[in-house]
Amino acid sequence: MIQRIPIFLSLLILLFSACGKDKNKQETPEYNLPIPREKLVNILADIYVAEASLIEYTADKQDSMRKLFITEIFTIHNLDKTYFDSIQRVLSNNVDLFNDVHHEVLDSINKPSVE
Repeated sequence: MIQRIPIFLSLLILLFSACGKDKNKQETPEYNLPIPREKLVNILADIYVAEASLIEYTADKQDSMRKLFITEIFTIHNLDKTYFDSIQRVLSNNVDLFNDVHHEVLDSINKPSVE
C-alpha cells in the first residue's frame, strides 16, 4: 500500500500539470511568407491530391507522373520550382507554421465542395 503512494502522487502531479497547459497555449504562428496564405494553401492542396492519386499508377510510372503533376501544378499557379523550394525551406524551419498551414490544407481538401 505504501509503495503505491508515490505512484499515485506522480499521477496526480502529472494530471494537474497537464490541465494547466491550456493557459500557456500558443497563438497561431505568424505567417511571414512572400506568398498569400490562401494561394499557398491552394498549391499545397493540389500537391497533396496529386500525391494521393499516384497510388493509381504502377511503381515504375509514379516518378514520371509525379514530375508531370508538379509541373502542371506550378504552371497552373504561375510558380517556379526555385521559388517553391524557398517557401518549403521556410516552412521546414518553422514547424509550428508548417503544422498550421498543413491543417488548413487538410481542412480545405476535406471541405465538401459547393456546387
